[in-house]
Amino acid sequence: MSVRAGCGAGSRPGDGVQRPWGRAIAGALLAGLGGCAPAVPYPAGLKADDASTRIRAIKMAGDRRDSSAMPLLIDRLDDEDSAVRLFAIVALEKITGTRLGYDYAKPAAERSRAVMRWRNYARSFGGTTTQPAASSESAGKASSG
Repeated sequence: MSVRAGCGAGSRPGDGVQRPWGRAIAGALLAGLGGCAPAVPYPAGLKADDASTRIRAIKMAGDRRDSSAMPLLIDRLDDEDSAVRLFAIVALEKITGTRLGYDYAKPAAERSRAVMRWRNYARSFGGTTTQPAASSESAGKASSG
């Protein structure tokens, strides 16, 4: 049994949702995820097994404009769930102001090229990525800059 947050009188899924999330889309998604959103462990929810938990955590990262979550959000661009990918790119756009040509609905090969652009962007942004090879590269750049 999970503890539910934000389920008080007058609270509805989607309340306070602003563009680009879209009140109707977010409300429908959250309603489909069980009504009022359960408390999400943040940022651990970004790596949760459950797609609805990942989506809630991704939305939190975007709403907070949490640039420290970028590596995990970039990982979510490769997620098997298309809704997770959609929320991840919207969160990244909120944080950075760009989508770098990423389209969550494109075939995996096209998304893969865009994800590489995101990983390169994250390294130049001053962050790291969660990919082992990329992490060692960014560590080298961080120590030389």
